[in-house]
Amino acid sequence: MEGLKRKWGADKDGRLSICEEEKEGWHAVLRIAIAMATEVRDINALDWLMDLSGDKGRVKSEKEEEDLQTLRTRIMANLSSWRITLQELNKGDNPTTSLSSSTLSSTFTDLAKFRRFVLGNQSKLREHGISVKALYREVDKVMHSAREFLDNKTLAILWNGKGKEREKEVDAMLIELVRWIERWVEGLRRAKQGDSDLQHITVTAVDMLLFVSNKLFSTDHPASWTRVSEFLLRSLALLSVEFTSERKANIADSSFMKEIIVIVKTMYNFGRQLWGERKGEGGVRLLERCCVVSEALLEVDSEGNEALAKAIDEQRRCLGKRWQIYGLCLLDARERLQAHGAFVSSIRHHPTEFWDSLAQQFREKPFDNIISDNQDVVQNIQRIVRIAVNNFSEDSAPETKVLRVSDLFGIVDDAKDQTDAALLEVQLHVLDQYLLKAQARELALYINQELLKIYHVSQSPIRRARALCRQMELTVGTNESIATARTHSEEVVHSCSQDALGADEGLQRFKHQYTGYSRLWLAIMMQGQPNCEQEFESKAYSALQSFTTLAIGANAHRPRLSDKTNQAPEPQPRKVAAKKSVSRPGARGKKQNLEHNRTPPPKLRTHNLVEQKSTGPTVTATNFENVGKLRRHLGTMVHLTASLSFPILRLGFLRLLHLISEPENDPNSFVRWSVELARQYLAIGKRRRMGALLDSLDEFIKGPGSSIETSTVILLLLCQAEYRASMGDHTLAEALYTKAEILEKEEQSFNPPERHDAFKKIHALERAALAAGIFADIHFAKGDSSEALLSSMRSYRLWVRSLNAVIQAGGYSPAQLHPTAVDPFAASDPATVGRHGTTPLQSQGTLLDEVLWRVFARLVDMLFRIIAVLSHRGTCRSIDSLLDHLIQLSNDASLPGLRARTLNVRAELRQRQGLYEDAQADVNEAAGLIAVKSFSAVDNERIHGNLLSQQNCGDEAQEFYSSARTTLNQLEMTCNQIVDLVPNMQKAAACLDQPDPFAPIVQGAVIKALFSIVDNEEECQDLLNDFMKLDNYLEQKVEEYQLLSAMKLRSVLLNLQSTGSLALVSEAVLSAPAVGQIGAKDRLKKTSTLSDAQDFFFRSLELSVMHGSSRCTRELSLSFAAVSFWQNAFVREADKVDDLRLSFALDMSINQTLRREAIELATERLRADTIKPNERVWASFQPVAANMDVAPPPHATNFNVVDWNKLKNRYTLPFDKALENFSSLATSLPGDCIVVQLSVHEENLIMVRYAPNRDPLAFQMPFQRFAHREGEDDELLPLSLAREELQSIIETSNRLSSASPSIQTARDKNSWWEERKNLDFRMSSLLAKMEKNWIGSFKCLFSGLVLEEDVVDSFAQDLELVLQQTIFRSPSGKSLGKTKGPRLNRQIIECIASFSGTYTDDDLEDFLHFIIDSYQAAGLSIASDEVDADRIGCEIRSKLETAKLACRSRNNQQHVFLILDRELHCFPWESMSILQDRSVSRIPSMSFLQDRLELTPEDTCEITVDIRQTRFLLDPKLDFKHTRGLFQPWLEEMSKYGWKGITGREPIDLEMKGLLSGSLYLYFGHGSGAQFVESTNVKAIKKLEHCPVAMLWGCSSGRLKEMGDFDLSGNAYNYMLAGCPSLIANLWDVTDKDIDRLAQSVFTHLGIFPQPSISNTVPNSTLALARAREAVKLRYLTGAAAVCYGIPSRFVLPQV
Repeated sequence: MEGLKRKWGADKDGRLSICEEEKEGWHAVLRIAIAMATEVRDINALDWLMDLSGDKGRVKSEKEEEDLQTLRTRIMANLSSWRITLQELNKGDNPTTSLSSSTLSSTFTDLAKFRRFVLGNQSKLREHGISVKALYREVDKVMHSAREFLDNKTLAILWNGKGKEREKEVDAMLIELVRWIERWVEGLRRAKQGDSDLQHITVTAVDMLLFVSNKLFSTDHPASWTRVSEFLLRSLALLSVEFTSERKANIADSSFMKEIIVIVKTMYNFGRQLWGERKGEGGVRLLERCCVVSEALLEVDSEGNEALAKAIDEQRRCLGKRWQIYGLCLLDARERLQAHGAFVSSIRHHPTEFWDSLAQQFREKPFDNIISDNQDVVQNIQRIVRIAVNNFSEDSAPETKVLRVSDLFGIVDDAKDQTDAALLEVQLHVLDQYLLKAQARELALYINQELLKIYHVSQSPIRRARALCRQMELTVGTNESIATARTHSEEVVHSCSQDALGADEGLQRFKHQYTGYSRLWLAIMMQGQPNCEQEFESKAYSALQSFTTLAIGANAHRPRLSDKTNQAPEPQPRKVAAKKSVSRPGARGKKQNLEHNRTPPPKLRTHNLVEQKSTGPTVTATNFENVGKLRRHLGTMVHLTASLSFPILRLGFLRLLHLISEPENDPNSFVRWSVELARQYLAIGKRRRMGALLDSLDEFIKGPGSSIETSTVILLLLCQAEYRASMGDHTLAEALYTKAEILEKEEQSFNPPERHDAFKKIHALERAALAAGIFADIHFAKGDSSEALLSSMRSYRLWVRSLNAVIQAGGYSPAQLHPTAVDPFAASDPATVGRHGTTPLQSQGTLLDEVLWRVFARLVDMLFRIIAVLSHRGTCRSIDSLLDHLIQLSNDASLPGLRARTLNVRAELRQRQGLYEDAQADVNEAAGLIAVKSFSAVDNERIHGNLLSQQNCGDEAQEFYSSARTTLNQLEMTCNQIVDLVPNMQKAAACLDQPDPFAPIVQGAVIKALFSIVDNEEECQDLLNDFMKLDNYLEQKVEEYQLLSAMKLRSVLLNLQSTGSLALVSEAVLSAPAVGQIGAKDRLKKTSTLSDAQDFFFRSLELSVMHGSSRCTRELSLSFAAVSFWQNAFVREADKVDDLRLSFALDMSINQTLRREAIELATERLRADTIKPNERVWASFQPVAANMDVAPPPHATNFNVVDWNKLKNRYTLPFDKALENFSSLATSLPGDCIVVQLSVHEENLIMVRYAPNRDPLAFQMPFQRFAHREGEDDELLPLSLAREELQSIIETSNRLSSASPSIQTARDKNSWWEERKNLDFRMSSLLAKMEKNWIGSFKCLFSGLVLEEDVVDSFAQDLELVLQQTIFRSPSGKSLGKTKGPRLNRQIIECIASFSGTYTDDDLEDFLHFIIDSYQAAGLSIASDEVDADRIGCEIRSKLETAKLACRSRNNQQHVFLILDRELHCFPWESMSILQDRSVSRIPSMSFLQDRLELTPEDTCEITVDIRQTRFLLDPKLDFKHTRGLFQPWLEEMSKYGWKGITGREPIDLEMKGLLSGSLYLYFGHGSGAQFVESTNVKAIKKLEHCPVAMLWGCSSGRLKEMGDFDLSGNAYNYMLAGCPSLIANLWDVTDKDIDRLAQSVFTHLGIFPQPSISNTVPNSTLALARAREAVKLRYLTGAAAVCYGIPSRFVLPQV
C-alpha cells in the first residue's frame, strides 16, 4: 500500500492526486486496494479508494460499478468483523490472556479511523448507495460489543495489572475511545441537527460513557477519579449542558432530561462513595457539578409534562442531601469557607413547611426531642456553626456568622420570628460544645440576646426564662456583676410563676427546671465572690429542691435495678429518628464505639448485702428539657460543692443525678454517677450504703443485655477496690484492682486516646490518677505506708497533669496552677508555689466545667491524702510545703472553704509540733472564713478545744468539744433532710442491720479529744462506747485501741493505788527482769488486770506499727513498758513478762518515722536501675526484682553493698517475725559493744541495756525519785528543768558567738570569755546533775567490764547475805533468815559488779533504795526508816572491791551505742563522766544498728575506711579565714595520698557528687553543707546514691529538730538514711577557732595530721573524738557539742 501511495503521489494526509492522463490505470489499483483492505481492514485504504471512486464527472463502467459494490460490501464486512472480534474476545475464560495489548489497540484505532472515514465521506457514501442508517446500526452493534467486552471487567483487570506502562496504555485507549464517541456525535450534530438518529446515537454514546465510567471508577485509584469526572462532564456536554463562570449550569436541550438526571445521580454516587471512604477531596469536582446541574434542573419548565415534573420534584427533595455531601467533601479538602456555603444551601432546600413545623415544635416539645427528631438539620447547622467559629475572621461581626430566616428565604417578616427563633435555638444548642472558644461565647451571647428580643414574657415566658438562664450560663466567669445575675434570676422566677403562659402552655412542666437553673447558676456565680458561702449554700439547696420537685412529679412505678436481676429485660423496639443523619459508608461507617461490643469480664462479688425491691418515684427524661445538659451542669455542681467543702450538698446533688440517670437509655452515665455517689457515701462514712449500692451496680452490669463501656467497668472495679481497701480487705481489693488494670490495658490497646482528642487524654489521665490513688489505699491497708506514699505522690502528679490539661484545653485562668508538678516537695519556698495570674479560677459554663472541678477536687483530696500519709509516717517538714500549696490553690480558685480546711489541718499540725501561738492564729483565721455549718466548722471547734486543753483550760475546751458535737448533730439532721428530699432509687438503708454512722472520722476525733479531758470513769466509758459504735477505718481502729488502752491503763492505776504497798510504785525504780518473789498466796488478787492490759497493749502496738501514727506507736509502746515493769514487780516469777517483748516495744517507741522513711528509700533504690515508668501506665502488684549483681565501687562503705531487697523485707516483716528478728539481734551483738537505750515515759527515765550474749536489762527510774528521800530536795533535776537549762546555755552561747566580731577592747574580750567559761561550767554542772539524779547507781549500765562467772556468783552470794542480815525482816520484826530471803536477779547483780568506775556513797544509797522499793513492792515488810544505809553501803562497797580484785581479765574497751528518744537527744550524754573517755556513738534504733553491723566484719562493730579516697569541702563561703589557714596547707599536702577537694568556693552539681563519692568526706563551713547537696538534682541528702563516712564541722550540723508529737528530723538522720556508716557532727553552734582545735585534735589522734603516722593513734574515730574534747578551751561548751552517729570508723593509713 505504501508503495502505491508513493507511486501515485499521495499527499501528507495519504490522499492521491490523480491526473487525467493517469486515470486509466485506476481499475487495477482499485482491485489491489480492495484486496489489501479486505485482508488488513485498513481504513486509510478505504478512505483513499473512496476518494478515487468519488469522481462525479466521470461515467463509471460496468466493471467500476462492480468494484464499488465490492467496496460497499467490504466496508460493512469490516464493521461486522470488528464486532465479531470483540464478541470473540468476550468468550475467553480469562480476558487478560485472550486479549493482547496490540489487539485491543488495533481495534480501538480502527474504530477511530472509521469514525473519521464516515464523518468525512457521508455524501460520498450516499452517492455510492451505502446506507448511512445501516452503517449507524452496525456502529451500534460495535458499541454494544465493546460494552459487553468491558462488562467482562477486562478493562478493570488491565487497569489493576502490574506495571505503569500497561496502565498508561489502557488509559490512552480509553481516551481515544471517548474522543471517538464524542467526535462522532459532534460530527453528526453538525451534519444533521435534530435528526432522531442523532439523538439515538447521542444517547447511545452517553450510555457508553456512563458504562465506561462505572467500570473505570475505583475509590482506591485517584487517577480514575479524574478520568471519570472528565467522562461525565463530556457526557453532559454531549447533552447540551453548559456551565457558566458563576458556577451555574444552563440546560439547552430539555429532551435529554432523563439522561442528565442519570448523570447527576452518577456524580452524586461517585462523590458520596469517595466521602464514605475518607477521600472526599476527590469528589469535590463531581459533587460541585452535580449540585449546580441539580439546581439548573429545578429551573426547567415542566408544565404539561407530569413525568418531568415528578422527576424534578424528586431532584428538589434530594438536593439538600447533595449539597450536604458536597460540603462534607469540601471539609475533607479543607475548603471550609466553601463548605459553609454548601451547608447553607443544603439547609435552604428544606421546605418552608419544615421550618414552620420546627417553630411549632419549640412551643410544645422538650428540647431533647426536637434535636433528636431533626438530626439532619442539626448536623448541618453544627457544621455551619463550627466553620463560623473556627474559620471566620475574628473581626467579623457576630451577625455575619449567624444563620437567619432572611438568609434562607430572603424575607424579613415578623410572622417568621418564631421560625427565626427556632433556627437561632438550634444554633445556640450547637454552640454549646464550642464555648471553650472566645468567638463561640461571643456568638452565643449575641444569639441569646436576639432570642431575648423575640421572646416576650407575656407570650413566651418559659422560653424567655430558658434564655435568661442561658444568659447567666454564658456570663459565668465574665465581668457581669452578681447584681445582674440576681436580676435575671428574679425574672426567671417571675416568668415561671405566671399562670398564663401564652404560646408556652406546652412547656409548663419545665417551670421548676428553669427556676432551679436560675438558682443553680446564681450559686455557681457566687464561687469566687467574697463571703459567698451562705448564699451559695442557700441558692444551691433551693436549686436542689426545684430539680427534685420536677424529678419526682409522677407517681407511677419505675422498675428498679433489683427488680431486674433475675429476669431478662423485654426487648424494646429500636427508636428511629424522623430523618436519618448522614453517616459515611465504608470505612467511616464501620467506625463504632467498639467497647460496646465487648462483654465485660465477670465481676467479683464484693459483698453479701442485697438491695430490697422497692417502689419509688417516676423519673424519666421527659420530666426534663435537655436532660443531658442538665446532668452536665448538675455534675459541675457536684464537683464544685466538693471543692467548696459542702459534702452534704454534694450528696444531695449526687443522689439527684442518680435519680434522673436512666439505666435503660444511658447505662454508662447511670453507672458513672452511681460510682460517684458510692464514693461520696464513703467520704461521709456511710460504708454500708456504699457497699449496697456497689452490689446493685455489680448485678446491673452482669444482667442480660447490658452494654457498658469498658472505661465505665474500670471505674466501677476501682470503686469496689477502694471500698474493700477501706474495709481492710486488701486481698480482694488487690484482685479487683488487677481486673481493672487488665481492662485498662485492653482499652488502651483497643481504643487509644487520639493525639488531638483532649477529652480522651484527660479521661485517660484521670483513670491513671484514680488508679494510683487506689493503689496507694490498698498498700496502706496492707500496712505499707512507704508504697502508699509513693503511689499517692504519683497520683498527685497525674492529677496535676490532668488539671493543667483541662486548663489549657478550656482556656481557664490562671494558665497553670502548679509549676512543680513532678515533685510536690520540690518547692520548699511557699513563694515559688502557686499561680501565675491574679484572676481566680472560675467556671465558664462550658463542657469542661464539670471536668475542671472534678479534677480540681480530686487533686485537692489527694493532697490531703498525702498529708495524712505523711502525718501517719511522722514527717511534718514536707507537710508544710503541701499546706502552703493548698492555701495557694484555695486563693487561685477563690475557695474560702478550702482555705479554712487547710488552715485547720495546719493548725492541728502546728499544735502537734508545739507551735501553739501559730496554731491559734490559724484556728482564728479559719474560724473567720467559716460561715456555714460544715465539717470544717467541727474541726475548727475541736482544734480550738485542743489548744485550750493544752493550756489546762479544761472547762473552756469542753465547751468547744460540746459545740462541735452539736454542729455534727445539726449536719446529720441536714443530711437526713436531703436524703428524704432526694429519695434514693435503691432503698439501701432498708436492708441494713443498723444505720450507718455519720462522719465517723470527724466524730471520732471529737470523741477522742473529749476523752482526753474527762476524768470521770463512767463518762470515759460512755465516750468509749460511742467511739466503738462508729464504723471505724483502719486509722480510727488504731485510735480505738489507743482509747481502750488508755482505759485499761487507768484501770491498772486504780488497782495499784488501791493495793497498800503498791502505791509506792510511782516513786520506785523498777526493773525487768525484777527480783524474785516470795510467793505469798494473798500477794495480789488483781494481777490478772495487769496481764490482760499487757496483752492488750501488745496487740494494739502490732496494729499501730502497721497503721498508726508515730505518736500512737510511741504512746502504746511506753504504756506497754509501764505495765510490763509493774507486772515484773508484782507477779510471781512464772508470770513475768518476756523481757525481749518489753525491749522490743521500747525500741519500737523510738524513730518509727525513720523506719518508714527507710522503707520508702529502699523501695526507690530497688527501682533505681529500672527505666523510669510512664506514670500513665498503671502500677501492678508485682514485686520489684532487686539488682543483686551490681558490684559496688571498691571503696564503697555504705548501703551500696547491702541487698536492698533484704533490707526492705526486714523493715516490713510481720509483727511476730519482726520480734523474732529483734530477739536474734538483741542477744547476738558483737563482743566489742553494748547498747544503751534511754527513753522518757511521763516522769520516768527508762534505760535498756543490750549486751553480747545477754538478754536485755531494763530499768524504769523516776526523774524525781530523790524527792521522796530525806535531805534530797536541793538535788532535784526534773526533765523540764534540765531542758530549760540546756536551752538557756545554748541560746546564750549563740548570742555570744554572734557578738564576737563586734568585740574591740581587751576588757570586752575578757568579759566575753568569762561568760563563755561560765556557760561551760553550767554545762558541766548540768551533766553532773543528770548523772547523779537520773542515772545514779545505774551508771553501771554503761559499763564495759566483763567479769568471770565465778566472780559474779561469789559477789551475788555475798550481796544476798548482806541484805538478809541487814534489811529483811518478818512482820514480827525478826530476821527472815537466809533460806527465806528473796533473790536478786543475776543480770542485775552482774551489771552492778561490772562497773569499772567507783561508786559514790550516793550511788550505793540509790542502789539500796532500789532494792528496798523492789522488795516492798513484792510484799516484803521492810522498816526502811530503821535501815542503816551507811553501814550497808560500806559492806556493799567492800564486796564490790573484792569482786574486782578477783577479776582476772579486764576489758573496758567496749563501744557504747546510745539510742536516745525525742526528749533526750539534745543532751551531750557522751560528755558525762561515766562516758567521757569511752568510745560512744548514737544510733537511731536497733534496726538501724543491724543495718550498720552488716557493713562490718563478723563480731565487731567497727568499719574500716581507706582514707586515700578522702574528699573535702573547705570554707565554701570564704568567710572562715582561721579554718582555711589551719587546714588548707595540710589538705593540699594530703593530695599526694589521693585526697581531692574544693577550697574557697561553692561546688557545682557534678563536683558535689564527686565529693560524696569517696570513702571519707570532710566539711569545714557553715552548718552541715546540706544546701550544696540540695542544689544538685539529688535534692535531698537521704536520696544520695553513695554516702561516705562524714565529718561535718559546721555549727549545728548534727542537731535534730524537735517537731512536737512528731519524731525528730535533721541532716544527721538524713545521712543515716542515705547509708552513711559514721558521722561526726555538732549538736549546737560553736565558734570556729575552738571547733578547729577539736577537729585538728581528732585528726591527730587518728594519725593523719599533720602527716599520716601510726604513733599515738587511737583505734577509731569515736575514741579519737572522746580524747580530742580535752584539747579545746571549753571542754563542755564546745567539746561536748561534737558527737558521732553510726558505728566507729577505723582508718586505714597509707604507707609512709
